[in-house]
Amino acid sequence: MKIFIIGCGNVAWSLVPAILESGHEITGIYGRNTLTLNPLVDRFGLPAFHSLENIPQSDLVFIAVTDSAIAEVSTAVAKENIVVHCSGSTGIDVLAQRFNNCGVVYPTQTFSKHRKADFKNIPLLVEYSSPEAGVVIMEFAKSLSNDVREMTSSQRIYLHLAAVFACNFTNHFFAVAKNILDDNNVDFGLLYPLINETVEKALKCGNPAKCQTGPAVRQDNLTLEKHINLLEPIPYLKDIYISLSQSIIKFKQNGNTNI
Repeated sequence: MKIFIIGCGNVAWSLVPAILESGHEITGIYGRNTLTLNPLVDRFGLPAFHSLENIPQSDLVFIAVTDSAIAEVSTAVAKENIVVHCSGSTGIDVLAQRFNNCGVVYPTQTFSKHRKADFKNIPLLVEYSSPEAGVVIMEFAKSLSNDVREMTSSQRIYLHLAAVFACNFTNHFFAVAKNILDDNNVDFGLLYPLINETVEKALKCGNPAKCQTGPAVRQDNLTLEKHINLLEPIPYLKDIYISLSQSIIKFKQNGNTNI
């Protein structure tokens, strides 16, 4: 297929090599910021575009920009194109209002520039507006990943919400943990085995609530109080600690289900 990409951020940096390795042709990449666009096109020897008025004829136009920019960017793309975006929290309707043939290809993964992603093992959640679009989008998605599933916009937003808890919040807590240790001259590397075991156990368990450990699930109030006292100088972290501990306790009381 011939693919045109709009966007030059983290997703594009991961998507471009996956597309090329799958045997497709990238007809060009559009980006507003030359500081991020130029290194990307130079790295893979691709045409750079600074306007969407006369983009090359392509089988698929892939919009990989921040969620708030999808609607605006899409208005500059000719209506006859098959267009997809890759947002987990944005519905297909943002494109369906303009395009008869459109869809979503949402990769459930965290991306960073210069860190290659293994797309073959990344779930791709697909939605499309018409049978014609579906044929093209499904063929494209299956060429990239071994795990392609259809999912509606209303389901996908909950997957994205869950992903924020599982990935973004978890990584933030790693950062918080590192700051606590740095401030007290303790090596963050001491937590590496603990982090690895926590993730591995949660995945093997199938229901992470069933393998919850720590002072909250034990209702070890003495330890909880000690931790809360240590966090007195940082009120917002103290509030987070109390809220999360209460959530763990309520999960257990309610049979490991949401409140």
